[in-house]
Amino acid sequence: MTRASASPVSVASGLSGITTRGVGAVLQLGITVLIGRSLGASAVAIYIGISVWFRIAEVLLGLGVGPQLLRDASRLPQGDSALSLFHSGERAVRYMLAGSALVGMVGAAVAVVLGRSDAAAVILIAGVGGTAAARVKLLADVLKARRWSRAGLAFEFSVAPLVTMILVAVLVFAGGEATIVAWVVSYGFGVVVSMVGASLVLRTTQRTLAPVGAEPYSGRTAESRRFMNSALVGFGLWSMPVLVVPLLVSGADAGRFSLSFRLLSVADLILVGLAAVFAPVFSAAWADNRMTDLRRQFRNSRLLSVATFLPFVLGVVVFGRFVLGIFGEEFVSAYPILLIASVGHVVNALTGLVSELLLMTRAEDKELRIGLVAMGFMVITLVPAAGLFGAAGAAAVYSTSIVIKNGLAYFAVRTRLQVVAAQSFVSSAGDAAVSGPAM
Repeated sequence: MTRASASPVSVASGLSGITTRGVGAVLQLGITVLIGRSLGASAVAIYIGISVWFRIAEVLLGLGVGPQLLRDASRLPQGDSALSLFHSGERAVRYMLAGSALVGMVGAAVAVVLGRSDAAAVILIAGVGGTAAARVKLLADVLKARRWSRAGLAFEFSVAPLVTMILVAVLVFAGGEATIVAWVVSYGFGVVVSMVGASLVLRTTQRTLAPVGAEPYSGRTAESRRFMNSALVGFGLWSMPVLVVPLLVSGADAGRFSLSFRLLSVADLILVGLAAVFAPVFSAAWADNRMTDLRRQFRNSRLLSVATFLPFVLGVVVFGRFVLGIFGEEFVSAYPILLIASVGHVVNALTGLVSELLLMTRAEDKELRIGLVAMGFMVITLVPAAGLFGAAGAAAVYSTSIVIKNGLAYFAVRTRLQVVAAQSFVSSAGDAAVSGPAM
């Protein structure tokens, strides 16, 4: 059986995934620069908070179905359509999606009645935009699994910020004011545009292929809960500092911390870009019991991760103050925070796609347990560290949590690949002994 992702991943494919993800990061950084220089650090914290909420909504509303779609769609033969698979996953989360949109609309109506039209716009975008973001994630995961990784990454990360910049530019050109509400509303509209575009691409690329049946997905199964909880823990580690720190420090310090957090998302874009290419390969190799190929592809993903991350680390060390100054002079003092937080991302790059490999090889339970250990450390230490040492203390906790999670996951992956390879060898030797030598 020829699977959609059975062929080896080339260096060019990996770099293409990173580049595509990088476009979205550059666009988001551009928006952050514009908001920071025109509206200040507090507005930056609001915008980044909304974008983080959209990432969280993908997990909460997706009920763990997205990773299952990615895993299962990557194992379909190349000639089979993944539309039935997607529709099955979409049906599993339809009530969550509808509920989020309804909450946003009701909350916005209440805010209007109370005379808070600015808050109404933000609440509406949080509800409806969160729904759209969750559906984009499902669509993007299927596109990645079916060899449309660049399209999936573009819709997941690049289209919304691009539409945001265009809409705000049109508003300013028409004589309007680029307030933080205008930025947030434009961003929400961009997510909806991304959802529509991803849906059209998936239908166009899959409708001419052979239709296949799909087992119904459910967000209530133990497997779905493990996937969802793993993703929630991962996003918690990623987002908790930027959501909690503003409650513990001044608005300006919160903005500086949030900006450092956003700059270091370059490390995430490297791994996310590689994951879009390699995760389907991990899944297909595991399903076909191609353990040698799985180990080789994991090694290749690590090499690409390190090679592309080292220039970023050098840039942070040498040009960090200059880059921070682009956003405004008040951000230059965030340089030590940037350095402290970057340590964790160095380890993240060195260990490679450990979480993706565990999730794609039916070891989501191990990924969840490891994530809970790192999350426990962050929950216990974040508030005291931020209270005693400010944003720098929070950055140290964030960095250490990443080191804990990825270090433990790396050893789990190494152990898993060695044990399964040994079991496969013993099984093959036993079959050969039973059947006897070929005559």
